[in-house]
Amino acid sequence: MIRKRDLIVVLALLLVALVPLAAFAAGPDKAKAELDKINIPFTDAAFTESVARGDSKVVSLFLEAGMNPDTSDKFGEAAIIIAATKGHGKVLVQLLENGADPDAVERNDWTALMYAAIYHAHGPQSATALIDAGANIDRQDKMAGRSALMEASDDGNLKVLNLLLNAGADRSLKDKNGNTALDFAKQREYKRIIDALEKTK
Repeated sequence: MIRKRDLIVVLALLLVALVPLAAFAAGPDKAKAELDKINIPFTDAAFTESVARGDSKVVSLFLEAGMNPDTSDKFGEAAIIIAATKGHGKVLVQLLENGADPDAVERNDWTALMYAAIYHAHGPQSATALIDAGANIDRQDKMAGRSALMEASDDGNLKVLNLLLNAGADRSLKDKNGNTALDFAKQREYKRIIDALEKTK
């Protein structure tokens, strides 16, 4: 026979176990309610539009409400690609923190890291987050065979270039025309980029 005291202990343990579950369930519901308050529907289109605007607060609500961070827009572009092409570094980091694929590609076979390489403002922040998330730093696009390091070199983006080199990017890779990252820097006469690439020999 179960004693009253033992029953109280069992009920207390069950309560402790259920509280986190209730809180978890309340999180997504609360986030959806907040979206509803500001007349934003919980849809893929509304989410990707928020990403495109760089609205980090609304994006956060979508993610809290359970939206898949790899959701794509009507053109098939993943949210992380949209954030990268629009230059929204903060949103890109949010997506990665919620499990977005760092190696997602867009229609021209570019990754978010390749876009980070050509943005001087948010590029370093985005590149750091992508590298930390395990992005393939040496991936080359299928059209031109260019890597993120080549793009950073061609664009003169020293900060991102150094991040890539420190992460172990392969400077010996060649594009479909036989050019390396160093070749692009020499063509553009970017002395600091040339120095950085030659130091890694």
